[in-house]
Amino acid sequence: MNKIERVDRVLRGDEVDYPPISLWYHFGVQHAGGEQFARISLEYFHHYDLDFLKVMNDYYYQTPAGLDTVRSQEDLRKFTAFDVERCEWREQFKALRIISRELKGRAYFIDTVFDPGRASAAASPAKTWSISPKTNPRPCTQRFRRWPKT
Repeated sequence: MNKIERVDRVLRGDEVDYPPISLWYHFGVQHAGGEQFARISLEYFHHYDLDFLKVMNDYYYQTPAGLDTVRSQEDLRKFTAFDVERCEWREQFKALRIISRELKGRAYFIDTVFDPGRASAAASPAKTWSISPKTNPRPCTQRFRRWPKT
């Protein structure tokens, strides 16, 4: 049974020789290009002989200039849509294209996609939010609903 058959059978609820396995890891190479990130991810996948590759995302949403803490609705309004091709996220997509070509027909991969709130919190240099969906759900959900679906 190959890697794709194993995952497909599990998803259908069929028996398999063993449960498909994958592990994730943040390699911390967000300062490097997508080619290096893809190479490291694929080396990891092959070294551990994983059944599918879970690709992590270490490239963050752009932080609005001058914003280091989200304290209010006004701070939330500073987060806007941005062009993926004009920020570091383009490297994540470059890596995914390389990984897709390398694994095509041999194994599946999935990419981690953080919701806007989590991604924005991670993007904040100080990583501090005093307003959050838990403490202030209405302003947060209203703001994120206005973001374009891309």
